[in-house]
Amino acid sequence: MKHSLIIAIAGVVLVGMTNTVLGAVKDYDVMLTTQGPSGTLKAHLGFGQSCAVNWHDGCMNFDVNTVGIITFYLPGPPDRLTCVNPVDPGKVAKKVITKIELTDKPLDGGATAPKGDFKGGLADTWLKKYAFPQVDQATGVLYDVDVNDGLARITLVNLNSHPFQSSVTKPFWYRVTVTDCEPPHNTWETDPRGDNKGLN
Repeated sequence: MKHSLIIAIAGVVLVGMTNTVLGAVKDYDVMLTTQGPSGTLKAHLGFGQSCAVNWHDGCMNFDVNTVGIITFYLPGPPDRLTCVNPVDPGKVAKKVITKIELTDKPLDGGATAPKGDFKGGLADTWLKKYAFPQVDQATGVLYDVDVNDGLARITLVNLNSHPFQSSVTKPFWYRVTVTDCEPPHNTWETDPRGDNKGLN
């Protein structure tokens, strides 16, 4: 495993809970559905969680003074979280989340671009300092495990605590990789945007 300070509680992974949580707390439930035998992963958000500007699938809005508790999950029974279950081999997931990456660089189109550029890690320190303290600054990787260690449900925390400036939104992009439990372990990816409006 290459992730650090990942806290597992009752089969749920919490990333970023080592810092003091400031402001209101809002849950973001992101259902991930795979499209085709491999390739595209679609992120579905609940009502009131999506970006207000240049919306696209999976685009999340974190309002002023709001900490985001983000749960990425794959459809399926809640007791089937892993590819391997020594206690009950019949209760296993079909697919699991194996990687989550972050970037503060748009691929094309500036701050409201629908996709990010994940080459070369983070361009600025704000994303690590004020939002996701556990992210690797050099690579942008927040969570990275082997398929046998992956989970069908992962919860992480966006502190959204950068200093508030009127009308200034700090965008970031997240790339989630899902892997099939069965060989040849096909993968699916999605990389929508998130908008952090900070702490007033």
